[in-house]
Amino acid sequence: MNPNQLPRTSTQVARPKVGDKVTLQVPTGARFVPVARTYEDLLAFVQAAKANDTYGIDELVRQQGVFVVASGTSALILTFEANHGDAYRIRLTSGVHINEIGFVPLTWATVTA
Repeated sequence: MNPNQLPRTSTQVARPKVGDKVTLQVPTGARFVPVARTYEDLLAFVQAAKANDTYGIDELVRQQGVFVVASGTSALILTFEANHGDAYRIRLTSGVHINEIGFVPLTWATVTA
């Protein structure tokens, strides 16, 4: 797998579509979900996380390329990005960062019932 590639979703799971309301949650069950400001920041975050590069992750947060929201934060899917992997461009619809736009991997967004 390309180290710049984002995690892929299973073909068995129906993924959210543009315009869907979703809930953000990291598959590991963490209390917080990282949200990248740009697609490039998301790729850098995923690469740093895979390498256990905590300094690289801290640097992305300090430079405001990545911010965190509480697990369970709601969002609206704006677009689908598929350059090096699958990601959504989202608008947050709840929480401290309400109305901000960011990017998350497909596996971190679940359709809200």
